Amino acid sequence: EAALSLLDGDCYEGYKLRSDKQREVVRLLAESDDPISDRELCAAADCTVAVLNTLTSHGVIAEYKRAVDRNPYKVDENAEQPGPLTLSDEQAAVCDTLRNFVDSGEPHAALLHGVTGSGKTAVMLSLISHILDKGKSAIVLLPEIALTPQSIAIFCARFGACVAVIHSGLSSGERYDAYERIRTGRARVVVGTRSAVFAPMQNLGAIIIDEEQEHTYKSDQNPKYRAHD
Repeated sequence: EAALSLLDGDCYEGYKLRSDKQREVVRLLAESDDPISDRELCAAADCTVAVLNTLTSHGVIAEYKRAVDRNPYKVDENAEQPGPLTLSDEQAAVCDTLRNFVDSGEPHAALLHGVTGSGKTAVMLSLISHILDKGKSAIVLLPEIALTPQSIAIFCARFGACVAVIHSGLSSGERYDAYERIRTGRARVVVGTRSAVFAPMQNLGAIIIDEEQEHTYKSDQNPKYRAHD
C-alpha cells in the first residue's frame, strides 16, 4: 500500500518520488512477488545504480545480499530419480572387493578392467554409494575426452547436490563456488579432470581414475604433475 501511495504522488517518511525512473523502480518491485537483483532491476527500469542508491538511502526500498551458488550442473529436484542399481554376479563380486578396501581404512589400489559397455560405471556408482553411506567422500577423475555433459549427468542424476564438478571450462566464480561446496562438506562427490585431484575433500574414501591409460592425466604445464601419483 505504501508503494502504491508513493506512485500516486504521496510522501513516504517525508520523501516523494522525484523522477519517472524512481517511479518505475518502485512499480517493478511492487508488482514482483520475489526480490530482484540490482542488475536486473536497473535493466528493467532503464536506470543506473545511483537511482537505487537514492531510494535505498531514503528507506523507500531495501537492499540485502544473498549468496548465490554458481553451479551450472544443478539437478532439477523435481526430476525423476534413477532406480536402484542392479549388478551382475561378477559386478557384485568386484564391488565387494572394493568395498572391503574402503572399509579397511588402509591404502589400497585396484585396476578395474573391462571393454566399453561391460558395466564399469555401475560398479563405480555402487562403490560411491557405499562410500557416501560410510560418511566418506570420493573423487572421480575423467580424461578430457570423456568429460561430456552425458558423463557428468550420470553422476549428477544419482547423487544430486552432493556432486561438484571441476574442469577448466568453468568460470572462476563457478570454480570458486565448487571449491567452497567441497571445502565445507556440502559436496562429497567430485567429478572432474586431472586438477580435481587437488579438491579439498573431507574424509576421502576413494579416488577413481576412469580410463586411467589416457595421457591427459599428465600435466606438461607448470606445475607439472601426474594425477596417478
